[in-house]
Amino acid sequence: MTKEERLILLLATQRITESEKSEIASLAASSDISWSLFLQLASWHKLENFLYSNIRTNLLSGVLPGKVENHLKSIYYQVSIRNSNFKSVIENISSLCYQHKILIVKGSALISDFYQDIGARRLADIDILVGKNEREAVWNALTKGGWNSDNWPGFKSKAHSLVNDKMYKTMHYLYYGDASNQIFVDIHWKFYIGESADKAAEYALQSSRKLRGNIYVHSDEMQLIHLCCNNYLDYNAGGAMYLRNICDIRELLICKNINWNKVERIFQLSGTDDFMKRAVVVTLNAINRLFGTVIPVQFREEIFDGTEITPMSILRLPVTVLKKTAWESLREKVGSLDSASMRLLFLFKEIIPDRKWLKGTYTDTHFPLAAYWSYMLRRHIFHKNIKYNG
Repeated sequence: MTKEERLILLLATQRITESEKSEIASLAASSDISWSLFLQLASWHKLENFLYSNIRTNLLSGVLPGKVENHLKSIYYQVSIRNSNFKSVIENISSLCYQHKILIVKGSALISDFYQDIGARRLADIDILVGKNEREAVWNALTKGGWNSDNWPGFKSKAHSLVNDKMYKTMHYLYYGDASNQIFVDIHWKFYIGESADKAAEYALQSSRKLRGNIYVHSDEMQLIHLCCNNYLDYNAGGAMYLRNICDIRELLICKNINWNKVERIFQLSGTDDFMKRAVVVTLNAINRLFGTVIPVQFREEIFDGTEITPMSILRLPVTVLKKTAWESLREKVGSLDSASMRLLFLFKEIIPDRKWLKGTYTDTHFPLAAYWSYMLRRHIFHKNIKYNG
């Protein structure tokens, strides 16, 4: 492990011991440390603000070079201001969806309930979990209340809705604010894909803890499992883990008294599908390898085939699931439908979607079908990296 990586790990905790402070000072004084690599690693892992929050609370200001600390400080205050806006938007969601139970999850929950410092955790968007039967009502409540939408693909047809129920977990692309400062909300009805996903989501809603009004957060055990699932999805699909996610889970382990028997009982929801357990096992072993954090003996495994786990190596772990091509994805979607009539409807609506859906998606053109076909050709035939609405 390089000095830069070791320094990142030492600073990536809210409670830094005196011996660790001494090691931090020694590493920061090294003449051969690369501060550009240190900052690059912090950026890749989305940790700049968390590192500065820990420097601030552990009275370590002045230990790092001034330019380095000022860079981290600048990111920290940008995140703090943006997170304040996020918290206001969560209240907006609460008021618009007052008839519904809103479970805020992932970073949205962490800045609202867990981290005491609002700048400690960077958010990309707001994630909420609602009952499967309530998702469209929540979507409609938000769009009527001023949120913008480019239309969820599940609205194309009944066949698309069935495919999305089986193969997806999120209604995307509701956004709030102007073009220069948009805040997105993802409406989840489950937090992973698998045979037990609906049962796990139902349990999560039943076991949740009320924060205020109609806003809820996970129980500690479900919080751990959901964060591990989110981390594992990135690893399983892309071969990478990010310290931002790892640090969230490690801090939860340190701060909360996790009932491991309850965690294992939740795994029993899965039947023959062990996705939740695998997500927890892989993530806990990564935390153990990176930080030396003690994990329960029943979760200890040699996951990474002897690979040294460092802040650099976890960005390029072997990919475990190859990304599907557009044609493979289409075949899988069609194959997930049970009846020939639904398969034909799905294919027809892929070529000629409902006029209402097209108008809602392509609001800036008089020829939405042409815009849609242009998108499909450029994105899936010519593999152009373009936005969904063209």
